[in-house]
Amino acid sequence: GWGGAFGTRSWTDPSEELTAVIFLQQPYGPAQYDFENAVQQAIID
Repeated sequence: GWGGAFGTRSWTDPSEELTAVIFLQQPYGPAQYDFENAVQQAIID
């Protein structure tokens, strides 16, 4: 994945045919990690 200075985060998982991007204006907040964990958990479920 790639993280930006103000919460932008993206990652790609070719094995799941998944690309995810979240754009935030919240530096050092937990939202981007919560989003990534929620997406990954949805794949597992």
